[in-house]
Amino acid sequence: MKANGVPVYYVGTRVERRSWSNIPYQAYAYFKKVEDTVSEVKSLKLEPNLIWLHYGTVDCLNVGFKAFPEVPKIVHVHGVWTRDFVEQFVKQFRLLGNLSVKPLEYLEKVYLKRADKIIVYSEWMKMLVENKVGKGKLMYTVYNPVDRELFDPTVYSMSREDFGLRDEDMVVGYVGKFTPLKGTEYILKAANILKSHKFVLVGREVAMPTGHYQTGAPSNVIFHPPISHELVPSFMKMIDVYIQPTLRDGVEIPIAEALAMNKPVVTSDHPERRLLYEDSVYYCRPRNAEDLAEKIIEADKKGILSGSDQIVAKFDVEKNIRELKAILR
Repeated sequence: MKANGVPVYYVGTRVERRSWSNIPYQAYAYFKKVEDTVSEVKSLKLEPNLIWLHYGTVDCLNVGFKAFPEVPKIVHVHGVWTRDFVEQFVKQFRLLGNLSVKPLEYLEKVYLKRADKIIVYSEWMKMLVENKVGKGKLMYTVYNPVDRELFDPTVYSMSREDFGLRDEDMVVGYVGKFTPLKGTEYILKAANILKSHKFVLVGREVAMPTGHYQTGAPSNVIFHPPISHELVPSFMKMIDVYIQPTLRDGVEIPIAEALAMNKPVVTSDHPERRLLYEDSVYYCRPRNAEDLAEKIIEADKKGILSGSDQIVAKFDVEKNIRELKAILR
């Protein structure tokens, strides 16, 4: 990306997306000390006239604002410290209490107020950010992209045999982290209710003891190591129903990816997802394994809901590129 002929530099987590492939330099802030990343960026003697900060962690904001104090900044927000998220965060990482994240909430508010422009991924997120920084800030809603060239329903399917599955099995799939925030325990409880269904969970445990979820899991649950993003479409084609019973707010882009693969989706109910996905998915009550199981049965019986094509169109890659180029000027 270039702004007035001068590169726009990105600070955030490692990404491999077709829409961002022409960013000239990326400083990865995850898993590094802030001061080390700041030193790394400063040593390059860059002279950008705009910094694009991806707010996945406060570290990303710290690096950008400390390395380039005088340069205008765009903050691309992927989440904020809502009360519900704080409670889940404290529970997942076994923190002593909400005071543990108070410094992060403070830094978030300070940096968001100092941003020249803010990009959010949904109208719901825009409302949350405005509650923190007030209205009047230049703020843009840009949906995260779904690469339809990759998530193509005609792609080859993974072999069920490789997972120990039969063609006649009804298969429920999930891709992502195994954590309390993602509702993993409720997937396992739903699997215990639907003993005739097969559940294939692709990913890894995060912030939990090794084997925490696998120990004592129902026999109809298959855990599989993480796969590359390029293989996710083939996995989704193999399954019958995709589930995303997350306990937090958020778009949860795998939902859109599964819809692009013409798969029915069951996800936990939340105002943000209602606004974005409308009636294209099956909504279950959060933290309710019985309702999750019922919606899985309904999704398997009825299949993909109408209007999914229009919903997936919101996540078009070319649309994403056009919108970002217009903002990064």
